Amino acid sequence: MSGSIKWFVYETDSNESFGYKADESNSEIFGTGHDANLGVPKWAYPSNLQMRTATYKSTTTVRTKRIVVPTRTLYDDLAGGGVATGSSFTEGGETFEFVGLQPERIRPVIFPADTGLNDGDNG
Repeated sequence: MSGSIKWFVYETDSNESFGYKADESNSEIFGTGHDANLGVPKWAYPSNLQMRTATYKSTTTVRTKRIVVPTRTLYDDLAGGGVATGSSFTEGGETFEFVGLQPERIRPVIFPADTGLNDGDNG
């Protein structure tokens, strides 16, 4: 079952905060609420940031869900098995169990460069 799409706060490993939009019912399994003040586009996370996620698998079907883990503390607790609220959740009568984590990654930004070849324009 899906919830409404809301803004949430994501704290990077380097302690910067960005906003991201996500399904409310999935994102609130970690006990973090949405922030109505993040509707301003400047808060959106950079495109080269791959947010840390937790993967959950249904106990009755083949469905899986990847859910953003909003803070490094929650991520470390999940990695150590310490967050009881993040170990499983129920949605629409279907139970999802925690199966793994994906760490945060920053992809390098590649800026296009002039090759110096003459392509027929004046620039």
